[in-house]
Amino acid sequence: MAIMETLKTLVWILSSLLTIYGIYYAFMLIFTFLPLKERVAHGPKTKFAVVVAARNEEAVIGNLVDSLFQQNYPRELYDVIVAPNNCRDNTKGVAEEHGAMIFEPKSVIRSKGDVLKELFASLLRERPDYEAFVVFDADNVADPDFLRNMNSALVEGAEVAQGYRDSKNPYTTYMASCSTIYYYMVNRFLNRPRNAIGLSGMINGTGFAVKADVLRALGGYNTRTLTEDIEFSTQVILSGRKVEWVPNAITYDEQPEDFLTSWKQRKRWTLGLIQCGREYLGELLRNLTKGNFLQVFDFTMFHLGPLVQILSIFSGLAITSLSIVQVYYDQMTTTTLVLLAVGSTVLSYVGMTVVPMVLVALEKRSLKKAWKGILTFGFFLMTWLPINVLCFIKPDTTWHEIKHKQKVSLNRKA
Repeated sequence: MAIMETLKTLVWILSSLLTIYGIYYAFMLIFTFLPLKERVAHGPKTKFAVVVAARNEEAVIGNLVDSLFQQNYPRELYDVIVAPNNCRDNTKGVAEEHGAMIFEPKSVIRSKGDVLKELFASLLRERPDYEAFVVFDADNVADPDFLRNMNSALVEGAEVAQGYRDSKNPYTTYMASCSTIYYYMVNRFLNRPRNAIGLSGMINGTGFAVKADVLRALGGYNTRTLTEDIEFSTQVILSGRKVEWVPNAITYDEQPEDFLTSWKQRKRWTLGLIQCGREYLGELLRNLTKGNFLQVFDFTMFHLGPLVQILSIFSGLAITSLSIVQVYYDQMTTTTLVLLAVGSTVLSYVGMTVVPMVLVALEKRSLKKAWKGILTFGFFLMTWLPINVLCFIKPDTTWHEIKHKQKVSLNRKA
């Protein structure tokens, strides 16, 4: 019985640490409801290079380029540059037909980060007139005021800025709806509260801007992981800068419509985040005492996410095992154990249904149209747990292509 008491103590300590981690993020949610500072609308001043890394994207690249050429921003103040890489289709030809400039990487390309590294290095060297760069994914469609609003943020002093990531296909399938709600969560629960209290937001892979001077100061876009956006965000934080969130600079993104595609996408994100943790957690911890404590601490907590999820699985299994042992030693009845299991499952499902419902309402979207995602969002989150386990046990850093097909134009956003 002494062993059992020791195990109970260890489980209690682990559960307490996990609870503290959860309380931190729950505390941050308070700032979600603070009003955002009003940005002054500035006239067009920034010369942009709008860049797109594209691999086998002939089905969607034309719509993105069209939306970029329909910006409410002076045409002479931006260029659209598409970088086709490892393509087996006519991505280059379609991009050219729609008016984009083409940059063809010459190095070995294994990821989007490799493309951006070479492209930015070339532009910084050969085009010093570009004051800032904007990055989009090929499957996006940009809001007509995206560049105008990003310009205002940069003129006001932002050095790195992330826009609002919305969805092209929010209601087509339950999985697309779940992914859409997930990005509502990133916008509302991660970037918005941090923006409200002056902390750094997070680059979300697409729809972000960075000043050329920042890239020069950082020595270029030097990322090595599968999640180059998280890695670059971390580099920005460690340099003493922050990522501003610009909610009126909107990008419409294509969400995966089936489970297998979503699984591959989330697996890549998790692997990249684990890579980032291994690369940067030590440096983040060393920087906690160097004058930027709150921002560095917040990013440290974020990078601990995959480990926390793994520990949560162990904690749940340990609690279940201890409960079974208690039944064996007549310290708990089988009925009590079953009631606890059923009650916990029901409460978890209710919680994971209420949260997306609140998110959809806060983002002023249709609850009726989003019902598939609301009812299955708990399943979406729970399937992330085995992804975390697999990524820790068998990390596969091979880049897997995500096929895009939603041909949505500015005049027909889902």
